[in-house]
Order: sequence, then C-alpha cells, then structure tokens
Amino acid sequence: QTFDKMIKLISESRAYFVQQEIALKLFRRFWRTLEPYSQGQTYGEVLKLFFSQLCSASIQSHRRISNDNINDD
Repeated sequence: QTFDKMIKLISESRAYFVQQEIALKLFRRFWRTLEPYSQGQTYGEVLKLFFSQLCSASIQSHRRISNDNINDD
C-alpha cells in the first residue's frame, strides 16, 4: 500500500462511517452495556449477552497486575 492509497481509504471509511451512522450504533451499544454492568455482570458475561457466538468463553475481566504478584525464584 502506498501513502496516497492509505489516505484515500481513510477518507472513504470516514464517509462510510457518517453515511451508515455507525457512531450512533456504537453509542447505543455502549449505553445498552451499562445496565448489565450496573447489575453486577462481568465483562465476559456482557460480551456474551451482546455478541453471543462471536466471543470466547476464555475472556477475563480487566485487572491490574502489579509487581507484587511476581515470584523472584
């Protein structure tokens, strides 16, 4: 791919984004996921609720991993 081609593709994708009102769809999806979170569901459960077959059962919730968890054997 050339730089000019990349610029053209970005321009086309932005026009498609506006034409298909994708921002509104993403915004609605975001708000629909807030309710399950407020009811105590995990990240994996929320993904399965909205994407069903497309997500893996091995999804883990986001968590902070500190250096305290590292063994210095």
